[in-house]
Amino acid sequence: MSKLEPFTQFAPTPGDSSSSGESFRRRDVVSLLHASASISSKLDIDSVAQEVAKQLVTVLGVGLCEIVSWDADQGKLHTWTRFDFEDTGHQNLKITQLGGGAAARLYNLVAESLQPHQFRSDNPDANPDAYQLLVEANARTLLILPLLANNQVIGIIELYDRQRSHTFNQEDIAVAQLIANHAGIAIERARSLDASQKRAKQLEALYHSSLSQTTSLDLETTLNAVLESAISLQGDALDAHIFMYNGQLLQFGAALNADGHKQAPWAEPRQNGLTYTVARSGEMVVVPNIRQSKLFEGTSDEWKGSIIGIPLKIKDNVMGVMNVAYQHPRQFSDSELRVLGMLADQAAITIENARLHQLVRRQALTDALTALPNRRAFDLRLEDEISRAQRYENKMALVMMDFNDFKRVNDRYGHPAGDRMLRRFAVCMQNSVRRTDFLARYGGDEFVLLLPETDGKNAEILAQKLQRDLMQCTFDIKLGTSELVTLSYGVGAYPADGEDARTVLQVADQALYRAKDKFHNSKKDS
Repeated sequence: MSKLEPFTQFAPTPGDSSSSGESFRRRDVVSLLHASASISSKLDIDSVAQEVAKQLVTVLGVGLCEIVSWDADQGKLHTWTRFDFEDTGHQNLKITQLGGGAAARLYNLVAESLQPHQFRSDNPDANPDAYQLLVEANARTLLILPLLANNQVIGIIELYDRQRSHTFNQEDIAVAQLIANHAGIAIERARSLDASQKRAKQLEALYHSSLSQTTSLDLETTLNAVLESAISLQGDALDAHIFMYNGQLLQFGAALNADGHKQAPWAEPRQNGLTYTVARSGEMVVVPNIRQSKLFEGTSDEWKGSIIGIPLKIKDNVMGVMNVAYQHPRQFSDSELRVLGMLADQAAITIENARLHQLVRRQALTDALTALPNRRAFDLRLEDEISRAQRYENKMALVMMDFNDFKRVNDRYGHPAGDRMLRRFAVCMQNSVRRTDFLARYGGDEFVLLLPETDGKNAEILAQKLQRDLMQCTFDIKLGTSELVTLSYGVGAYPADGEDARTVLQVADQALYRAKDKFHNSKKDS
């Protein structure tokens, strides 16, 4: 016997010539056709449920119909609609947890048997749970039917008769079940349509978010655009964050709350936690309930809800992990996970493009030998500092520096030794200057130091200190006393020596050459 057979026994067959069959056709065919057309005209789930309840009340002449959805996986009941003839209106009720109450026990009974069950108020001992519902509804008779879609129970229909003194007969039950069967088909169609519309909206959002990501090659901007896209695709997301992965360690990238607030950097994730698990496996990890997951054992009780960890991969290489967190435990549909996976694929490409752009830009502004900023980087920074000094009426100075007789080191020990010495000089100078200062290699053995909010007098003091510190700098080659490398410098200050970058730089350069001439003249005299 199929799951539907228990209900078809109540409907007369086409060849039935009994008075019951004739009555069924005369009384109900038109009503059933009208009910079917009305139900089929509705396209969303709530509207279908409301129309089913209305048609059942109208066709069967009962006082109240309640339709409850059934989520067996999550153990939840959701009252789709409640149509009360006396109120002539619908009521949509909130979700309730399936527990051990009278209604829940009756629903389980009907769902397990897949058959309609009828109860009367004048027989309270037959089923105390049903009697309780009858009293609450002020009804005399209750008919409960399973609501099926694809041979699976998706809900329960309750019909309450407040006026009758007799039971629902086989005709009534047959009519109710035929409408219920049609309702199951209509609800499943509405679900499919709703899922398709959601997928279309998600894909449209994904399309637009992908476009927004590719408009910038700045890494921070790109990371935040990815997180904004993830949160917009998941309407109930609490926050999202990204960690970059180098094959061994995770490093914080960005974090964003659903309200648009950017979070402060997070500490490195736990080695046995979700983020490292995703990074090492390269697989998406879904956690419907954080408190029940081994990945979150030993964490604070404040860590609640659900979370999805998604790898950001270029081919098989994991270059990051994106986590999307939710305030409450929940299940995730295949459609949701598929769209998040598509976003992660697109995000990985745009993040990698931004990372490579950042790397190239850094290389373009970095001296390959010393790893200090190069001349181009200095020129850009100088313009910025001059503009800032002009805007806030601050002072600014720069020091041009050149090593005396450095050519003799290259000639005697070779250029590789000279390169090692320049690298060592760069480290020593970097250790000597203030954190707010900007040190760059200007070219050859020339270096330049930018000093924000510093006048010419204090720049001279800092340059002399740098001279002394370099005398203590040790090298991996032995230099004779006559070969000791010393430093000459020249200072230019804003606004004392000029009101634009070019003039200040020219003043410092001229001062440097005067200092070098003085050094060479002193050597001749000695």
